[in-house]
Amino acid sequence: MQPDPESELSDFIQPAASQRHAGRSSDVDQLHDVVRTYPALHVSINGYFFKQLEDDRINGTSIADSREQVLGIGSGIFWQMSKTRAFWLNAYTETAVQNRSRNNLVLFAKIATSF
Repeated sequence: MQPDPESELSDFIQPAASQRHAGRSSDVDQLHDVVRTYPALHVSINGYFFKQLEDDRINGTSIADSREQVLGIGSGIFWQMSKTRAFWLNAYTETAVQNRSRNNLVLFAKIATSF
């Protein structure tokens, strides 16, 4: 079976690090565009990984075994509604969770527009 000539496979990785009360952390968001049915509509496999790099601290004292970690995987759609407006909808389930509650379903929706 040959891939559709309108399909593409793309990769986007966005590393980030921040200083938080719970300690430094790092996360990576990743997107693989697997189906392009229409030029303005993309269906994708998405994921994110979050890892806390330092233990939580209370009154300056480090709390052992408090580092969080999570891997979210799921699917999403991106719709280029017009030249100035776009819509994203992603659904994730979390796995490899440590020291935090696990979400069975995480929905993320965003509309962007330019003025």
